[in-house]
Amino acid sequence: SLEYAADELKSDREFVMAACKIDGNALKYAANEFKSDREIVLTAFQSNSQSKKLSHIRFSLFYETLNLDDVADLFKSDREIVLTAVKSDIRALKVAADEFKSDREIVLNAIL
Repeated sequence: SLEYAADELKSDREFVMAACKIDGNALKYAANEFKSDREIVLTAFQSNSQSKKLSHIRFSLFYETLNLDDVADLFKSDREIVLTAVKSDIRALKVAADEFKSDREIVLNAIL
């Protein structure tokens, strides 16, 4: 996790991207500028989604995972980001834009 990394590394885009590919939760501890970086945000949620699929459990129930509350508000209205986020943690649907709460694909992916 980036939680204990030096601020210099938390501000290094390449390092943060690599960390998010391994564990999307790393974004929670990265410099704030990366929480508005669409590529890094999407990578982080994709990483968590893949981890969930590999483990066959909702690991988000056991520890605090990256959620839409941890990234820039503009991503709560970004369909691709929301879809990817709900695949790793159903709680993403709670803070997503209202339009996605009636989107069949997003809701089904949230409950799978």
